[in-house]
Amino acid sequence: MTRTTDCPARVPMQCRKKGAAPSGCEWTGPLSDRESHLNECPLSWVQCKWGCAKFQLRHLAEHEAECLDRVMQCSHCNDGIIFREMKRHLQQCAMAPTECPNGCGVRTRKSLLPQHDAQRPRKMVDCPFACHGCGRRAMRMDMPTHVEAAVGAHALLLSSSLQSSAEKTKADLAAKDDVITKLETSIAERDTALQAVMKRLAALRGCQQEAGSHRKSSRG
Repeated sequence: MTRTTDCPARVPMQCRKKGAAPSGCEWTGPLSDRESHLNECPLSWVQCKWGCAKFQLRHLAEHEAECLDRVMQCSHCNDGIIFREMKRHLQQCAMAPTECPNGCGVRTRKSLLPQHDAQRPRKMVDCPFACHGCGRRAMRMDMPTHVEAAVGAHALLLSSSLQSSAEKTKADLAAKDDVITKLETSIAERDTALQAVMKRLAALRGCQQEAGSHRKSSRG
């Protein structure tokens, strides 16, 4: 009958990490179990799941919980963000709440700030008739009062603006007419010059034909 200790696979073995530290691994077991033990040995070096480096298994869980490369979910947009980049992400996250930079006290998502600013009652805005010459600036909530109170002034500005626009249009048309007239004159002058050249060419051809006729007569 064969004894258990005669089978190499059953021979009691110690962990390879027994002398790896002052308090080395105390595992002892059959040789056939040693490789599977090494996958669980507290002193084995294992790659961090976030890919930063290797750590002993006994320290791995603590490291992974605090790893700077761990991925965390943004509490505002729910995107997965690397922990070391989270601060910068929160400064740029379109879904993060933020206060109106103009001090009106409203808190809204960053992505909605342009829309809020466009509707902000205390925002300073130009009068709707600014393009016609009104220089009034007031808070948006006060502008209707100004527009209502300045109906007469705005009517005069509008009339003056329309008149100026009409005069400018008339001047532009006159300038274009002048350009057209100059172009027509230039075309006429070139046409006259071209006709003169054609006449000279015709005269030269006549001279050449006459000279040819004389040469034939002299040979005869």
